[in-house]
Amino acid sequence: MKNLLLLCLLAAVPLPAQYTYSIHRDMNARRAGEANEVRIDVSTGGRVVHTVRRTLPFDVPYPLVTLETGSGVMVLRYVFDGFVEVYGPEGRMRWTHTFFKDEEPNYERTIGCRFFGEDVLFLVSDSKRERAVVHRYSGSGALQWTAELPFPTAYELAASEDENVIVAGSYEALEDEVRTAATFLTPDGTVEWSAPILFRHAVFPKEAGTAVLASEREMLVADIRQRRVTARSGRATDGIITGIAVRNGNVLAAETEVGTEGMGFSYRNAALVVRDLRLEQIRTIRGEGSSVTAPQIVLDAGTARLEAPGISLSVPLE
Repeated sequence: MKNLLLLCLLAAVPLPAQYTYSIHRDMNARRAGEANEVRIDVSTGGRVVHTVRRTLPFDVPYPLVTLETGSGVMVLRYVFDGFVEVYGPEGRMRWTHTFFKDEEPNYERTIGCRFFGEDVLFLVSDSKRERAVVHRYSGSGALQWTAELPFPTAYELAASEDENVIVAGSYEALEDEVRTAATFLTPDGTVEWSAPILFRHAVFPKEAGTAVLASEREMLVADIRQRRVTARSGRATDGIITGIAVRNGNVLAAETEVGTEGMGFSYRNAALVVRDLRLEQIRTIRGEGSSVTAPQIVLDAGTARLEAPGISLSVPLE
């Protein structure tokens, strides 16, 4: 009876609302002297709690947005100009930082972002610099550490949910090859080792010390403790890998053919590929239909689904 009462009380406790954002771009400016406006509305519980507005010269790209959905902290990244703004959940700017002081704007520049507990990780590169770097900043804007990566161009940034592992991607395009590295770092910024893959997706299974990384064309499993790649596999279909997940020892990959439609992309002939942690293929479920948004892997109890408007696949998991 007590257990039943406890369950009823837990069920009655409302879950904290998640923060979301919508971005609205005014793209009317066409020439020098004109400006565009961007408006970012941050919402929670179905209502807008604050709005950030910025006016930009007609030839300056719009900022990229990263929102921490639990806390409501938001980062705006102005990659062309090389600076970031960090906002609290109430909409007040907490701090800002310029990564390229006394340097001209540059279209060949990267500023990636990932929240790391209350801190923020930035992955930064510029075509005029020899190495990409990772910076860790506190929630108040104090620099904690900086770590150099093997190659000059930054690519992707990931972190495990337990905040014990950071993975940062970098590459160098040479005349006859592309050199790639997924670099594993500790929370204090120590560079431990690198795996050769230009990863876009990363998941960290519950099996301690393991990471699964995927580029558009291949996947690998890394043993973080032993600092080695334990398995590697290519695609199972003609599509590219658009997402991965891990559940119950199964590695799931969404593989989708990508084309263009109007001003955007179209995704068709989707497949949900199930592998084990040795990346040996167990089964592949294929579907028809197309979507203008990339299909997402959704995990339920005992089932994995691949969902997008016009696409729906599911497979049971043992």
